[in-house]
Amino acid sequence: MEKRINELDAHVVRLQSPFPVIDLVCYKNENALEKPNKTFFKRQEIQKKRGQDIAYIAIDDLRNSLGYDESLPFARWSVMPSFNPFSGEKINPTRYNNNKIEKA
Repeated sequence: MEKRINELDAHVVRLQSPFPVIDLVCYKNENALEKPNKTFFKRQEIQKKRGQDIAYIAIDDLRNSLGYDESLPFARWSVMPSFNPFSGEKINPTRYNNNKIEKA
C-alpha cells in the first residue's frame, strides 16, 4: 500500500523524522486507536497547537480511496507481460484501479 501511496504523490510519515506533519492516520480497528503511543501523542499535541488537524480513516476506507479493487485479478509478472497468455485479456498488475480513486 505504501507503494500505491507514493504513486499518488502522497507520503508516509515516520514519527522519528524531525518535523513530520501528519495529515491522515490510518487505523486497523477502533482498538488500534486506543493503544498508547507517546511519540504519536506528542506529535498530536504539537500539531494541535499549530492548528494542523489530523484526520483518521479506517484501513478499508483508505484502500477504497486509493482505488483498491478486490475483484481485479492480481498477478506479479516477473517475466510474463500484463495479459492473460491464453485469452489475451489485459491483467492489471496490481489490485488498484485508477478509475475508482475517491477524494478523501
